[in-house]
Formats: sequence, structure tokens, C-alpha cells
Amino acid sequence: MTVTTIEADGRNWRYAPDDPQPTIAERSQVIMQARLIDEVLDRAPAQPPSVSTTVQGAIARAIEGGRIGVIGRPALTYYGPSIANGEADLSISAEGFLPLRLESKLGGQAGYPNAFGFKDLGVVALHRRPVRLTGRVVSRSSGALNLANVAITAVWPVLEQPAGPADSPDAMPLFAGLYRDRTTGAARRRNFTPAPETKTLIRPADAGDTVVQLSDSVSISAGQVLGIEFGDPERLELIGIAAMNAGSTADQPAEFVLDHPLRRSHPQGAAAVRAVPSGGVGPANLIARSARSGDATIWLSGLNGIAAGTNAIEISGGIHPDEYQPTTTYSVMSLSQGQYMLPPIHRIAAVELTVSHATQPTPIVRKAMLAWNAATQTEDFVFP
Repeated sequence: MTVTTIEADGRNWRYAPDDPQPTIAERSQVIMQARLIDEVLDRAPAQPPSVSTTVQGAIARAIEGGRIGVIGRPALTYYGPSIANGEADLSISAEGFLPLRLESKLGGQAGYPNAFGFKDLGVVALHRRPVRLTGRVVSRSSGALNLANVAITAVWPVLEQPAGPADSPDAMPLFAGLYRDRTTGAARRRNFTPAPETKTLIRPADAGDTVVQLSDSVSISAGQVLGIEFGDPERLELIGIAAMNAGSTADQPAEFVLDHPLRRSHPQGAAAVRAVPSGGVGPANLIARSARSGDATIWLSGLNGIAAGTNAIEISGGIHPDEYQPTTTYSVMSLSQGQYMLPPIHRIAAVELTVSHATQPTPIVRKAMLAWNAATQTEDFVFP
């Protein structure tokens, strides 16, 4: 082997021109990339997010302008014969947005390792964290107003100047958070009531678990719906039972395999019951905007069959099992001291709030931009 010394930049470098050139896949390069935007502003977030990857030997990078990627040497990570099934991933955490995980197969790589094409996911929209609108409704002449109706009556998805036309607020809150990505599909009313046979968790259930252990399997089986912590609609999870491993008798502890991973943790001793469908299934409303696991609001083509009294919806579509979400409408009645609190809402820039009361001839209509990165936003209303 011939070795030549080359002087460059004030230093001597040993160079072996007879050595074979490295393949393309042996060189450090982009493996996967994407460009993030804030969907409400339609531009990159102000600050680069925190990113990480599980790709062995690679690193995750984020720069200004929303550019993110996985960088590494493909030959160190991906075996040539199975390169088409090679996967890359990015976990993204950005202030004010829901966390996001991107995953993709690399696909066929003709000529690998002497050729390599990175995976470009294009533009990916970040979903803002949800906001709760809360406050009081009062009258200057009579004080706090009980049973005032506070409703979202219009929305603006994107922050524009001047503001564009309003959209109809065809949305439902998802108290558990969406279990699976849903790019297509539909949602419909599917109310539930608890069965009389109450069970308990015999060990804690953690968020992400797909198996829970209950005190017994009396009057419950695979193919039905399990309700955990039924007494609190914002703690309740309604999940289909994929399979059951019963004890020797129905009154013995049993193991239940769920259709989806739990969204939240539940303590040992928490109540669990069979969720019984009630009131029939409502008409389908198509998913109008692609929804992502963890979303607190689902946006639909309409709200047919959904009205006051709806306590859950069924969401279907795609490759995943149907899911059931505790919910209500974006319309509430104020309490005795005039206080109100709407369910969490997100993925929009601004709302129109309409407030009415039996003693007031003219409703109050107000447009409000949703606060950035705030869990709650106070909007008080004062009638004459």
C-alpha cells in the first residue's frame, strides 16, 4: 500500500490513494428529515424543538426554520438485504405543543450500499396544547347568573390578518385523548352507562399498558367495552377488550387485553365496569381534519346526532380498532356563582363565544384569540 504525506492547513496528513473509497452508505449523511410548522400560524415554531432518536449510531438534530432530522452512517445501522424495512424515528418536544413521534420505513434502496436515498417526510404540523376557556357570567343589576349558556359558536383555524371567514365549530372534546392516529374515518354518538357489577384493579395500571388485571370477570367478556374510573368523565377511559384470560371461576382475578394502550395511569383499587351501550348509535360524521394520537379535540364534517346528553362517541377508520371517547359538547351552563368552564379545545387560532341567559334579551357575542401555551384562559361576561 502506497502512503503519501499531504500538507494542508498547516498540518501533515497521511493519505493512502490505493485504499478503496468508502461506499455512499458508509458516509455520514441525512437518514430522515422533516420540516415542522405551527399549524395555527402556518410557519415554523419560533424556537427549535428538542429531538431524539432511537436509531442506533445516529443522532437527532433540529435547527431554525423547523428543520429536523436523523443523521448518521446508514451502513452502521441498516443491513443491506433488509434495508427496505429499515426504520427511522424522531421524538419531538416543543414548548406549547403536544409531543410528537415520527416513524417511517426507509423503503427500497436500489444500489445500496453504493447508493442511499434519505426519507423526506415533508411538512409536518405541530398541534398546540389544548386550552380551557373559563370565567364568570354576571349582571350589573342582579349579580351572578346561574344557568347562563356559554357556547363556542364559530372558530378560526389559522391566525390571519385580516381574519378570514369563520368555520363552524364542528368539534368534540376527547377527555381521554385520542388513542390512535386517524387520517380518515368517522365519529358518531355512542353513549355508555356502567353495568351494576363493579370490579377493581388489583394492581396499578400505568399509561401505555395494554393489559389490566381486575378482581373478577363476572358478566364481562372479550368484545365488550371496559370503563375504568367511570365516576369522573375526565378520568374515565372506555376501551374495547381484545381478549380475556379468566381465572378458574368468574369470581377469580382475570387479565384483560385492551384494544389500545391506556392514555393515563389508574391506581390499584380503581373501579372498573363493563360499559353498556345506551340510546343507540348516532349517524356518522366524517373526520374533517387528520387527527393524531393524544389530540384533545377531534374536528368533524358535522355534528349530526350529537346534542346535549351525549357522553361518549365512537371513532372508527383506518387500520386500528374502533375507540370510544368520553365527551360532551362545547356548550355549558354556568353554576350558581356564574362560573363556567368549557372542555379543552385546540388546533384553532380563535373562537367566537356566545353567552345567553333567560333574563337577558340580548346575548353577548365575543371573539377571542386562544392564549399561547396556557392551560386555562379567563373570559368573563357582564350583562347590564
